[in-house]
Amino acid sequence: MKYFKSRLIMDKRYWLMSLLFVIVINIDLLLLVHQRFSFSGQFLTFLAGSSLGHYPQMALLWILPAYLLVGPSRWYLQDVKVSQINLLTTRMKKSQYLQQLLRTSFISVATSALLALLLNYGLALLIFQNGSGNSYRMSDFQDGSDPFLYWQLLHPVLANLLTILLAAMILGLIAMAIMALSFMFKKVSYVFALSMVAWFIPISTKYSILAVIQPFQETTLTAQLMILLVYIIVLLGIICVGYGTEVHRDEL
Repeated sequence: MKYFKSRLIMDKRYWLMSLLFVIVINIDLLLLVHQRFSFSGQFLTFLAGSSLGHYPQMALLWILPAYLLVGPSRWYLQDVKVSQINLLTTRMKKSQYLQQLLRTSFISVATSALLALLLNYGLALLIFQNGSGNSYRMSDFQDGSDPFLYWQLLHPVLANLLTILLAAMILGLIAMAIMALSFMFKKVSYVFALSMVAWFIPISTKYSILAVIQPFQETTLTAQLMILLVYIIVLLGIICVGYGTEVHRDEL
Protein backbone atom coordinates (compact mmCIF):
# COMPACT_ATOMS: atom_id res chain seq x y z
CA MET A 1 0.00 0.00 0.00
CA LYS A 2 1.06 3.61 -0.55
CA TYR A 3 1.21 4.26 3.20
CA PHE A 4 3.85 1.58 3.80
CA LYS A 5 5.89 2.63 0.76
CA SER A 6 5.90 6.23 1.95
CA ARG A 7 6.73 5.13 5.47
CA LEU A 8 9.69 3.13 4.23
CA ILE A 9 10.97 6.01 2.13
CA MET A 10 10.74 8.36 5.11
CA ASP A 11 12.21 5.88 7.59
CA LYS A 12 15.68 7.27 8.40
CA ARG A 13 16.45 4.23 10.55
CA TYR A 14 15.91 1.91 7.59
CA TRP A 15 18.37 3.88 5.48
CA LEU A 16 20.79 3.89 8.40
CA MET A 17 20.51 0.09 8.59
CA SER A 18 21.12 -0.16 4.83
CA LEU A 19 24.15 2.11 5.12
CA LEU A 20 25.50 0.02 8.00
CA PHE A 21 25.12 -3.09 5.85
CA VAL A 22 27.17 -1.51 3.07
CA ILE A 23 29.88 -0.18 5.40
CA VAL A 24 30.35 -3.32 7.50
CA ILE A 25 30.20 -5.66 4.51
CA ASN A 26 32.84 -3.71 2.59
CA ILE A 27 35.21 -3.18 5.51
CA ASP A 28 36.24 -6.74 4.69
CA LEU A 29 37.71 -5.59 1.38
CA LEU A 30 39.72 -2.83 3.09
CA LEU A 31 41.19 -5.39 5.47
CA LEU A 32 42.07 -7.67 2.57
CA VAL A 33 43.86 -4.85 0.75
CA HIS A 34 45.72 -3.95 3.94
CA GLN A 35 46.71 -7.60 4.37
CA ARG A 36 47.99 -7.49 0.77
CA PHE A 37 46.01 -10.46 -0.43
CA SER A 38 46.71 -11.30 -4.05
CA PHE A 39 43.94 -13.71 -4.85
CA SER A 40 40.95 -13.95 -7.15
CA GLY A 41 38.07 -11.71 -6.07
CA GLN A 42 35.75 -14.69 -6.52
CA PHE A 43 37.02 -16.02 -3.19
CA LEU A 44 37.37 -12.73 -1.31
CA THR A 45 33.75 -11.67 -0.88
CA PHE A 46 32.20 -10.76 2.48
CA LEU A 47 30.33 -14.07 2.72
CA ALA A 48 33.52 -16.02 2.03
CA GLY A 49 35.05 -14.35 5.11
CA SER A 50 38.60 -14.32 3.82
CA SER A 51 40.05 -11.56 6.02
CA LEU A 52 42.15 -12.57 9.01
CA GLY A 53 40.00 -12.92 12.10
CA HIS A 54 36.72 -12.63 10.15
CA TYR A 55 35.94 -9.46 12.14
CA PRO A 56 33.51 -7.87 9.64
CA GLN A 57 31.52 -11.10 9.46
CA MET A 58 31.31 -11.32 13.23
CA ALA A 59 30.35 -7.64 13.50
CA LEU A 60 27.32 -8.21 11.29
CA LEU A 61 26.32 -11.85 11.46
CA TRP A 62 26.76 -12.46 15.19
CA ILE A 63 24.55 -9.54 16.22
CA LEU A 64 22.27 -9.51 13.18
CA PRO A 65 18.98 -8.95 15.10
CA ALA A 66 20.36 -5.68 16.48
CA TYR A 67 20.75 -4.36 12.93
CA LEU A 68 17.32 -5.57 11.82
CA LEU A 69 15.59 -3.93 14.78
CA VAL A 70 16.82 -0.59 13.46
CA GLY A 71 14.62 -0.93 10.36
CA PRO A 72 11.00 -1.84 9.55
CA SER A 73 11.08 -4.86 11.89
CA ARG A 74 10.51 -2.31 14.65
CA TRP A 75 7.48 -0.62 13.07
CA TYR A 76 4.88 -2.57 15.00
CA LEU A 77 6.57 -1.75 18.31
CA GLN A 78 6.59 1.92 17.32
CA ASP A 79 2.88 1.77 16.47
CA VAL A 80 2.15 0.17 19.85
CA LYS A 81 4.18 2.83 21.65
CA VAL A 82 2.33 5.76 20.08
CA SER A 83 -1.08 3.99 20.14
CA GLN A 84 -1.39 4.21 16.37
CA ILE A 85 -2.63 0.68 15.70
CA ASN A 86 -6.33 1.42 16.23
CA LEU A 87 -6.12 4.34 13.80
CA LEU A 88 -4.42 2.22 11.13
CA THR A 89 -6.83 -0.70 11.53
CA THR A 90 -9.79 1.60 10.93
CA ARG A 91 -8.39 2.22 7.44
CA MET A 92 -7.74 -1.45 6.71
CA LYS A 93 -8.45 -4.86 8.19
CA LYS A 94 -6.15 -5.89 11.01
CA SER A 95 -5.04 -8.94 9.03
CA GLN A 96 -4.09 -6.68 6.09
CA TYR A 97 -2.13 -4.38 8.39
CA LEU A 98 -0.15 -7.27 9.89
CA GLN A 99 0.45 -8.91 6.52
CA GLN A 100 1.70 -5.65 5.07
CA LEU A 101 4.09 -5.19 7.98
CA LEU A 102 5.49 -8.68 7.42
CA ARG A 103 5.72 -8.18 3.67
CA THR A 104 7.45 -4.81 3.99
CA SER A 105 9.98 -6.13 6.51
CA PHE A 106 10.89 -9.02 4.20
CA ILE A 107 11.16 -6.99 1.00
CA SER A 108 13.06 -4.07 2.54
CA VAL A 109 15.65 -6.19 4.36
CA ALA A 110 16.11 -8.73 1.55
CA THR A 111 16.55 -5.93 -0.99
CA SER A 112 19.06 -3.93 1.09
CA ALA A 113 21.06 -7.07 1.88
CA LEU A 114 21.00 -8.22 -1.76
CA LEU A 115 22.22 -4.88 -3.09
CA ALA A 116 24.93 -4.58 -0.42
CA LEU A 117 26.22 -8.09 -1.08
CA LEU A 118 26.15 -7.62 -4.87
CA LEU A 119 28.08 -4.37 -4.47
CA ASN A 120 30.62 -6.19 -2.31
CA TYR A 121 30.96 -8.94 -4.92
CA GLY A 122 31.45 -6.42 -7.73
CA LEU A 123 34.06 -4.49 -5.74
CA ALA A 124 35.91 -7.70 -4.88
CA LEU A 125 36.13 -8.61 -8.57
CA LEU A 126 37.25 -5.09 -9.46
CA ILE A 127 39.87 -4.65 -6.73
CA PHE A 128 41.33 -8.14 -7.09
CA GLN A 129 40.83 -8.57 -10.83
CA ASN A 130 44.51 -9.44 -11.25
CA GLY A 131 44.60 -11.77 -8.27
CA SER A 132 45.93 -15.30 -8.52
CA GLY A 133 44.06 -18.47 -7.63
CA ASN A 134 42.30 -19.67 -10.78
CA SER A 135 39.24 -21.68 -9.81
CA TYR A 136 40.02 -24.47 -12.27
CA ARG A 137 43.51 -24.88 -10.84
CA MET A 138 42.04 -24.91 -7.32
CA SER A 139 39.53 -27.55 -8.32
CA ASP A 140 42.38 -29.82 -9.41
CA PHE A 141 43.42 -30.11 -5.75
CA GLN A 142 39.85 -30.82 -4.65
CA ASP A 143 39.20 -33.72 -7.01
CA GLY A 144 37.79 -36.64 -5.03
CA SER A 145 36.59 -34.42 -2.15
CA ASP A 146 33.07 -33.16 -1.57
CA PRO A 147 31.30 -32.94 -4.97
CA PHE A 148 29.44 -29.74 -4.06
CA LEU A 149 32.63 -27.91 -3.10
CA TYR A 150 34.22 -29.19 -6.32
CA TRP A 151 31.26 -27.81 -8.32
CA GLN A 152 31.50 -24.42 -6.58
CA LEU A 153 35.20 -24.15 -7.40
CA LEU A 154 34.46 -24.94 -11.02
CA HIS A 155 31.61 -22.40 -11.15
CA PRO A 156 32.54 -19.62 -8.68
CA VAL A 157 30.26 -17.00 -10.30
CA LEU A 158 27.18 -19.18 -9.91
CA ALA A 159 28.26 -20.21 -6.41
CA ASN A 160 28.65 -16.60 -5.30
CA LEU A 161 25.42 -15.35 -6.88
CA LEU A 162 23.34 -18.22 -5.52
CA THR A 163 24.81 -17.77 -2.04
CA ILE A 164 24.19 -14.00 -2.13
CA LEU A 165 20.57 -14.52 -3.19
CA LEU A 166 20.03 -17.18 -0.54
CA ALA A 167 21.59 -15.02 2.19
CA ALA A 168 19.34 -12.09 1.25
CA MET A 169 16.22 -14.28 1.35
CA ILE A 170 17.19 -15.72 4.76
CA LEU A 171 17.81 -12.24 6.18
CA GLY A 172 14.39 -11.21 4.90
CA LEU A 173 12.77 -14.18 6.65
CA ILE A 174 14.64 -13.37 9.87
CA ALA A 175 13.27 -9.81 9.69
CA MET A 176 9.76 -11.24 9.34
CA ALA A 177 10.33 -13.53 12.33
CA ILE A 178 11.49 -10.58 14.45
CA MET A 179 8.35 -8.70 13.40
CA ALA A 180 6.25 -11.73 14.38
CA LEU A 181 7.93 -11.82 17.80
CA SER A 182 6.96 -8.18 18.27
CA PHE A 183 3.32 -9.14 17.60
CA MET A 184 3.47 -11.44 20.62
CA PHE A 185 5.64 -9.57 23.13
CA LYS A 186 5.29 -5.87 22.23
CA LYS A 187 8.44 -4.72 24.05
CA VAL A 188 11.79 -4.00 22.41
CA SER A 189 13.77 -5.61 25.23
CA TYR A 190 11.84 -8.89 25.01
CA VAL A 191 11.90 -8.99 21.22
CA PHE A 192 15.62 -8.24 21.08
CA ALA A 193 16.49 -10.87 23.71
CA LEU A 194 14.36 -13.58 22.10
CA SER A 195 15.56 -12.80 18.58
CA MET A 196 19.19 -12.94 19.75
CA VAL A 197 18.58 -16.35 21.34
CA ALA A 198 16.73 -17.60 18.25
CA TRP A 199 19.65 -16.43 16.08
CA PHE A 200 22.60 -17.31 18.32
CA ILE A 201 21.62 -20.95 18.89
CA PRO A 202 21.54 -22.03 15.21
CA ILE A 203 24.82 -20.24 14.40
CA SER A 204 26.63 -21.77 17.37
CA THR A 205 25.93 -25.45 16.72
CA LYS A 206 27.78 -27.94 14.58
CA TYR A 207 25.08 -27.52 11.93
CA SER A 208 25.25 -23.73 11.71
CA ILE A 209 23.05 -21.82 9.30
CA LEU A 210 26.18 -19.81 8.46
CA ALA A 211 27.48 -22.85 6.56
CA VAL A 212 24.59 -22.38 4.14
CA ILE A 213 25.23 -18.70 3.42
CA GLN A 214 29.00 -19.00 3.00
CA PRO A 215 30.35 -20.24 -0.35
CA PHE A 216 33.21 -22.71 -0.81
CA GLN A 217 32.58 -24.58 2.43
CA GLU A 218 33.27 -28.28 2.92
CA THR A 219 29.78 -28.93 4.25
CA THR A 220 28.04 -31.38 1.92
CA LEU A 221 25.08 -30.30 -0.18
CA THR A 222 22.80 -32.76 1.64
CA ALA A 223 23.78 -31.31 5.02
CA GLN A 224 23.29 -27.75 3.78
CA LEU A 225 19.85 -28.54 2.39
CA MET A 226 18.80 -30.16 5.68
CA ILE A 227 20.08 -27.20 7.72
CA LEU A 228 18.28 -24.77 5.40
CA LEU A 229 15.03 -26.74 5.49
CA VAL A 230 14.96 -26.96 9.28
CA TYR A 231 15.82 -23.28 9.70
CA ILE A 232 13.17 -22.13 7.23
CA ILE A 233 10.55 -24.31 8.96
CA VAL A 234 11.48 -22.77 12.34
CA LEU A 235 11.30 -19.21 10.94
CA LEU A 236 7.97 -19.86 9.21
CA GLY A 237 6.68 -21.41 12.44
CA ILE A 238 7.57 -18.27 14.40
CA ILE A 239 5.97 -16.07 11.73
CA CYS A 240 2.75 -18.10 11.62
CA VAL A 241 2.43 -18.27 15.42
CA GLY A 242 3.13 -14.55 15.83
CA TYR A 243 0.71 -13.56 13.09
CA GLY A 244 -2.01 -15.97 14.26
CA THR A 245 -1.68 -14.83 17.87
CA GLU A 246 -2.06 -11.15 17.04
CA VAL A 247 -4.71 -11.38 14.34
CA HIS A 248 -7.00 -13.31 16.69
CA ARG A 249 -6.20 -11.30 19.80
CA ASP A 250 -9.34 -9.87 21.34
CA GLU A 251 -8.57 -6.18 21.75
CA LEU A 252 -11.42 -4.43 23.54
